[in-house]
Amino acid sequence: MSEWSVVLLTLFVVLFFAAFGSAAQQMQAPDSALQSSLTWESALGHRFLSSKGRDGFLFTIGAEGVEGYLYPFRVFHDLRVSFRMEGSDALIEGRSVAQSVSITPSTVTRLYAADGLRVREILFVPVDQPVLVILYEVESKLPVDIKVAFRPDFDLMWPAGIGGQSYSWDEADHAFLMEEPSGTYHGRIGSPEIVSHSDPVDRSEPWNTDRTLSFEIRATPHKLIPIIATIGLPKSYDALDLYTKALKEYSSWLQQADAHYRAVRSERLQIETGDAEADQALAWATIALDQAEACNPGLGCGLVAGYGPTWDTRRPQYAWFFTGDALVTMWALEADGAHDEVVRALSFIRKYQNSETGAMWHEISQSASYVDWFHRYPYIYRHTDSSPLYLLAMRNIWRSSGDRSLLEVSWPSLEAAWRFCLSHVDANDGLMVIPQDQSGVNENEADRTEKELPLEMIWAAGADAFAELAAATGKQSLSEEARQASQRARASLAEFWDPARHYYFEGLRAGNRPFSQQMASPAWGVWQGLLPARERDMVLDRLAQPAFQTSWGVRSLPADDPNYQPDSYAHGSVWPLTTGTYILAALAAHRPEQAWPLWHALVQESFVGAPGHLPEVLSGDSYRPLDVSVPEQTWSSAALLTSTVRGILGLDPDMPHNKLRFEPHLPVQWTHLNVRGLRLGGRKLEFTLQRVASDIELSIINDGEPFQLEFAPQVSSKAVMKAYLDGKNFPVSVRREEHDVHADMTLTVGKSLHLRLVAQHHTE
Repeated sequence: MSEWSVVLLTLFVVLFFAAFGSAAQQMQAPDSALQSSLTWESALGHRFLSSKGRDGFLFTIGAEGVEGYLYPFRVFHDLRVSFRMEGSDALIEGRSVAQSVSITPSTVTRLYAADGLRVREILFVPVDQPVLVILYEVESKLPVDIKVAFRPDFDLMWPAGIGGQSYSWDEADHAFLMEEPSGTYHGRIGSPEIVSHSDPVDRSEPWNTDRTLSFEIRATPHKLIPIIATIGLPKSYDALDLYTKALKEYSSWLQQADAHYRAVRSERLQIETGDAEADQALAWATIALDQAEACNPGLGCGLVAGYGPTWDTRRPQYAWFFTGDALVTMWALEADGAHDEVVRALSFIRKYQNSETGAMWHEISQSASYVDWFHRYPYIYRHTDSSPLYLLAMRNIWRSSGDRSLLEVSWPSLEAAWRFCLSHVDANDGLMVIPQDQSGVNENEADRTEKELPLEMIWAAGADAFAELAAATGKQSLSEEARQASQRARASLAEFWDPARHYYFEGLRAGNRPFSQQMASPAWGVWQGLLPARERDMVLDRLAQPAFQTSWGVRSLPADDPNYQPDSYAHGSVWPLTTGTYILAALAAHRPEQAWPLWHALVQESFVGAPGHLPEVLSGDSYRPLDVSVPEQTWSSAALLTSTVRGILGLDPDMPHNKLRFEPHLPVQWTHLNVRGLRLGGRKLEFTLQRVASDIELSIINDGEPFQLEFAPQVSSKAVMKAYLDGKNFPVSVRREEHDVHADMTLTVGKSLHLRLVAQHHTE
């Protein structure tokens, strides 16, 4: 790199951090109590806040009402509280005195405070019980009445629905009953502390079709008061049994939830960088991905794409199942050591693969088992890219885990997906063609193409992945067929190259007419190593320009494009997922200075809403989530973890060959790094890396069998390195990339290892 290039790059980084600091004044990680126990506190603001279990969730936005779901039902919405102190006729509206929020992995607690009164409202959904729990605890010298009003739904989530709901009061159990005419489904919501309630069949306001039910609780100071909501489903569970059980056991369920999340933190990857905000963001991202697993009585357990408000559709944004989102998330789950969760999610994905065509499905609603989702709705098999992405994701899982039993049980599904891909390949160039009734990665009809660059990159990588998987199962001829298909598709990516603008077209329409928009998607091809070096560098140079870059991420469409719309969903907005891909691409090309500022942006975006839950999409010209954005998008949280573990840390396992590559590009301020719980097959590893000036010290503890480590840390461009393994000289070579320099060593790691890299002197 020339001296002038170094000056320009340094200036770019300085300006980038300065710009981010300015933007972050608008929406920064709040001052909060970020403790090792993972408790996070903040002013309420207008944040989306939710407590989740496998069977349902509760959510609220800021000081607004609470909404409750037990799959596949929306149980109630707009649950609000108000308070009346003994001796007073004044009713204090909870919304007007809501002050702050405290979040743990298992609970969301809102604090209400007025003169002489403090009330904690705790939202809690057990990990594995189909029950919703809201607890109240009052601090007051006087008894306090709490009025709870809510709008009952007891209706199926989108798109299914049932009508004719009726409500009654069960005096024995102090609960409202919710029923529908067939008597098939039932629910209840109540509390043993209720002292009065509204008339469930009140018809005094016939113009009000959105019924409100209410009850009052006499609260004794410092005593937890539970409100319980349950539903009953045939052959699954009974609402009354669950209600009775919950009143007895909610306290133990809360303890079990706390224990569950402690175990998640203990068993998953733990990263300490010395940057407290980054460490907390990563720890919370682990929790967010664990909470993406949801169980539906009629469908099974899989990964949901995110959690968000319902608007008016009984559809809480992406709180149902998407194959593409799940497969992308699996990169992060494997990196985080959550292989068991991956295995369960893959089983769910395979279950609904098209048995006739081999196509992987796109999305399944929580109420899919109540409608003819697989035949009468257009969403199930609409994405051509899901099938090659499945092949690629499986290779990552295979390399990360070496799980041969998983590979074998998945093989029929993999081969069927492979045949589906082949059935859509154009014999003239080896690229996939998008059928008229399907889409590629891009769902926007205005952007529709016959061949789409993101799809073709996934296809080229997916075919190569299938070749490796076929070879691992001893199917050499099939492996060679796939290898050739990958090579041909990769060569045909040149059809998308625009020599005039030194960038890729986004797609090709009929007759190979180019769709000339420049989008951020080529970064994915850089990460996967699909692009020639010359084109790779031109892509990264273009993506580093201000038209694509903001201080909070990479725009999907550059600001200098005539179609740029910063507040649109996909034509100039900033997706954390795209930003994470760009980080991986920049680091794959050894351009860490381009990656670090945007990685830091993802860290800060981890606290835009609830901790660890990154939004789906932000504006392209101001640092704020779009109104349409899903506030807790699963693959956005995954983007932080994947770009950290596979990118910044450069940890790349190859378990089938008993190898691990460790090629870190660490920010200069990180002088100490500790990584615990790194899984390599059945092993758990601990890495400790320290840097003093140009020297590096690495220690490893391994609780399993020996393995081969390829260690390639970034080093000073002028240093001459000498290595000592357990105190003895060890050979080291220096590799000079265009933008950085690495020391390369290959070592065998037994139970432990201690390595020192010493900078002997500096060259002129």
